Amino acid sequence: MAATVPFNGLTDFSSITGNMWRVTSNATLGAGSGDLTSNWETIDSYGAGAAGDSMSQSSGIFTFPSTGFYLVRAQMMVARTSSLVDYTGMRIYGTQDNSSYNLMATGYIWLENTDTVYASTACETIFDCTSTTTHKMKFNVNREAEINLIGSGSQNATFVTFIKLGDT
Repeated sequence: MAATVPFNGLTDFSSITGNMWRVTSNATLGAGSGDLTSNWETIDSYGAGAAGDSMSQSSGIFTFPSTGFYLVRAQMMVARTSSLVDYTGMRIYGTQDNSSYNLMATGYIWLENTDTVYASTACETIFDCTSTTTHKMKFNVNREAEINLIGSGSQNATFVTFIKLGDT
């Protein structure tokens, strides 16, 4: 039997969580702000996988598999659909009471005045999950005018990453 090689001093990998989710299809989003509630999948193409226990989600609300400090990163790719839109942003919201969501991170992009120009933006935060029942995350897109959110079931275009950094 092979010996377990420590990773950063760890020999017990049961406390590790590394999980990515992506939006699987394009969506045309009108002006305003809205949560990304559908077409989420765990990333599973070309050898990609998750380390340890995975996050779960229902209607875009993400639940942590265990308590701890998590690095949460969100990235989106968009295409400008008209000259009316100048900016759009990806936002991370978190709750500690399973009800009131607070804005934790934002990444905005300014779009060149050309139809169908593509752009990406990202934002990240560290979240202290002390209860898997009440502490959750969701992701939101804010936009000045209509945009096309880019999704894919085979590559990461609009996606989120959760990495457990340690115990709380």
